Amino acid sequence: MILGSICTFLESPKNILDIGTGTGVISLMLAQRFKPERITAIEIDEAASKDAQYNFNESNFPTTFNLIHQDIRLMKLDLTFDAIISNPPFFENSSKSISDQRNLARHTDNLSYADLMEAVASRLTNTGLFWVIVPYEVFDFLCNLGKDFGLSVFQYITIYGKPDKPIRSVVAFSKTIHQLTTDNLTIRDAFGNYTDSYIELTKSFHSVDLSQKKLK
Repeated sequence: MILGSICTFLESPKNILDIGTGTGVISLMLAQRFKPERITAIEIDEAASKDAQYNFNESNFPTTFNLIHQDIRLMKLDLTFDAIISNPPFFENSSKSISDQRNLARHTDNLSYADLMEAVASRLTNTGLFWVIVPYEVFDFLCNLGKDFGLSVFQYITIYGKPDKPIRSVVAFSKTIHQLTTDNLTIRDAFGNYTDSYIELTKSFHSVDLSQKKLK
């Protein structure tokens, strides 16, 4: 929800790549926000791919969706993209669940950060942006890794679960060096209520008014 809501681009993108689309939620959010001509969504898990295809078929956006059930490292499409987005597996080196499907979704064994950055570097246009969300403690590592593939940090937003509890970093990379901008977003206040900033950011994608969901 946060990644699809918070990303911005220098120009409205026409051709977007969503790496690890899952059930297609972020692709649909970008179609709603930017109305690109085409979104290519790639997903390695078969069940998630089927769900994404169903969701794309049921959507009424003018965007053309191209769902690819494949490993991004094997994708042969001779295309570049002016926007790439990814919510990659994030529990690297942590204990794993019994479910193979859950492991595919939540671990980086099947797509390391190096693999991800290499795939992005070979498919991003010189003026495009790559947006990704990662655990807060991975941020410095990912920035250094990006340099190895010619990708510079354009913008990053620190996500706080509650005040003073950073949990995620949302990062935009570019092949062109720009002046770095930073920001932060807190999801819930000290009482567990959604903050006004989070409500405002995501209100277009919620079916309920989160401002009415105050904890007592």
